[in-house]
Amino acid sequence: MDVYKDFIYRMRKLECEKPYLIVLDEYPPSFLRGYVKTIIGVPLKSDAYNAYYGEIKKEIYSFLNFYVTCIGNVTKLSDAYKHELKNTKMMELIDNTIRTHEDSQEEFVENFKPINSPSEQKMFDEIATINEAFMAELNQFRDYLVSIVKKEHRIKELIVDHFEIGVNKTSEICNFAHIYIAKLLADRINEIRISLEDQLLRLRNNMHTYHESYEEHLNGLYNEMYDLNKERLFIARRTRQNSVDTAEVEKSIDKVRGKIEKFGNYETFARLDLETNYWSRKLRGFEEVASIVTKVKKALDKMTEEEKIFDQFETTELSCTKEKCWDAMGKNFKESKADLEEKYIDACRALITFFSCRGTDRILYSDHIGAYFVDEYGHQNYITNYGEKFYHIDCDGHYKENLESEKYYFDQSGRYILDGDKRIYQVAPCTSHYKLNEQGLLEKTTVDCGHSNKPNEKCRLEIRDLTDVELLPKTEVIDIERTLDAETVKYLWDTFGWILPEVLNEVGTHRTKNPIHYFGHVLLQKRYSMTTKEVKQKKEEAEQYRADLHKKRKDKLEAAKRIWRRKRCPDTEIDYTPQLVAYSAYQQERQYVTDLTRYYYDDLY
Repeated sequence: MDVYKDFIYRMRKLECEKPYLIVLDEYPPSFLRGYVKTIIGVPLKSDAYNAYYGEIKKEIYSFLNFYVTCIGNVTKLSDAYKHELKNTKMMELIDNTIRTHEDSQEEFVENFKPINSPSEQKMFDEIATINEAFMAELNQFRDYLVSIVKKEHRIKELIVDHFEIGVNKTSEICNFAHIYIAKLLADRINEIRISLEDQLLRLRNNMHTYHESYEEHLNGLYNEMYDLNKERLFIARRTRQNSVDTAEVEKSIDKVRGKIEKFGNYETFARLDLETNYWSRKLRGFEEVASIVTKVKKALDKMTEEEKIFDQFETTELSCTKEKCWDAMGKNFKESKADLEEKYIDACRALITFFSCRGTDRILYSDHIGAYFVDEYGHQNYITNYGEKFYHIDCDGHYKENLESEKYYFDQSGRYILDGDKRIYQVAPCTSHYKLNEQGLLEKTTVDCGHSNKPNEKCRLEIRDLTDVELLPKTEVIDIERTLDAETVKYLWDTFGWILPEVLNEVGTHRTKNPIHYFGHVLLQKRYSMTTKEVKQKKEEAEQYRADLHKKRKDKLEAAKRIWRRKRCPDTEIDYTPQLVAYSAYQQERQYVTDLTRYYYDDLY
C-alpha cells in the first residue's frame, strides 16, 4: 500500500465526518498533504547523505510552525465570530466551506490516481461515497441556514456550536497529521542515522586531514629552522668569520621563527572542533530517541503477532469458565496492544521534538522585518511560508536563502564549499565569499559592507552576538591567600603583560554576560592578528610601562618616607646632605690612592 495514498485516504475520511464552517482562508488538509508528500519524497542521495537530515528538519520545522499558527488563527476567528457575525458573512463562510470541500475532493482524486490494486479501488470508492453523502449534508445545512437567516436568536445558538466543532475538528486534523508524520520519521530512522553519521564522519575526516596537514607543514618549518641553526653553528666555528653570511643566516632564522609563531589557523581549529562536538551531541541525542522507538516498535510487533496467533484458535470446545478466561485473555491482548500503540506514538513524537529544536537558544524572536530564530552559527534566520525556507537580509535589504543542505569542508585556510573544482571559503552559509590568491592569502570575492569580518552599524544584515547569551554557570569566588615568587611573576609579565591590559579593557567596555568566553576569544584574536614586529613593539612598550610604573612607585615610597620622618621629628628637619658629601669625598680619595699605587708599579716594571 502506497504510504501517501494511505495518508490522504485517512485525511479525507476525517474531513468528511461532520459538517462545520471553515473560517480559515488556508485550508489545513491541503498544507498537511503537502508536508507528508515532501517528507516521503526526500531522497537519500549517495553523494550527499548529510542533505537528508537538513531537508527533513526543514519540513518538520515548517509543519510545526503551521500547526501552531493554524490552531491560533482558528481559535481567534471562531471566538470573534461567536460574538459578532453578520448574516452576509455567515453565508460567505458556508459557501466558502462548500467550495473548499469540493476542491479538497478534487485534490484527493488527483493525488490518489492512478489506482494500482483492488484494495486501492475499494478505498477510492469508499471516499467517493462518503464525500457524496457529506456534500449532500453540507448543502442541506446551507439550505437550513437560508431558511432561518431572519431568526437571529436561532442562528446565534447554531453558530456557537458549529464554531466549537470547527475548532475541535481543525485540532483533530492537525493532531492526526502530527502522529502520521511522527510515524513516518520512525520508519526512516536508518536514513536519518546515516545522514547524521555522514555529517559527523565528514567533519572528523576534515579534522584528521587538517591536523595531518598542520603537523606536516609545522614539521617542515622546524626542520628548516634546524638546518639554519646548523648553518649558523658552522659559520660560528670558522677560523675567519664572514659577517655577511652570519647576517643572512640570522635574517633567515628570524623569518622562519616568525612563520612558526604565526603558523596555524586557530579560528578554523576552534570552529571545526565546535562543529564536530555539535554533531556528535546531535547523533547521541538521536540515538537515545531512536533506541526507545525501536524497543517499543519491537514489542508492538511481537504483541501483534501473538494476537494473530490467539485469534486463529477456536474456543467452541471450552467450558463456560475457561471461555470466560479465554475472553479475558483476548481483552488483555487488546488493552496491552492499545497501551503499546500509545507509547509508540509518544516515542515517535519525540523524534519530531528532536527535529524541532531551533537554533542555540530555541527562542523565536521578532523585529521590524519579521519572525526569526538564531541558528547554530549565531545568525538570524527569517522564516517564510511557515519555515519552508529560511532567509537572511543582505546589506542591500534583499533576501538571501540559507541552505542547510549545502555540503561544506575544512582545510588549513578555513571552512569552504565547492563550486565545481574551485574552493570558496565562507565562515558560515550567509557570509562573504573568499578565495586563495597566489600568496596563499584569503581574498574577498564578494562586494559587501564587511559584515563577515566585523560588525558594521550601517549594515542591514543583523547578526546576533552569541556573547549576549549566558554560556557558563555561576561560580563561587575563590580567595587565594598567597603570593607568587619572583620568577613566576616575571614569566606571567613576559607572557601576558604586553597584551592583557588591552584585552581586559575590551572585556570591561563590552560587559558581556559570559566574560570568560569573550575574554578567551579576544585574547586569541588579538594575539594571532599581529605580526612578529608588532608583537616585539608591544613587548617593548610593556617593558617601558613596567619601568615607569616601578619608578613611580619608588618615588611614591620615598615621599612617604620623608613624610614619616617629619612626623617623627616635627621640629627639626633632618638633612643628610653633609654626610653624603663627606662620604663621597672619602671614597674618591681612596680610589685616587689605589690608582696611584697601580700607576707606580706599572712604571717600575
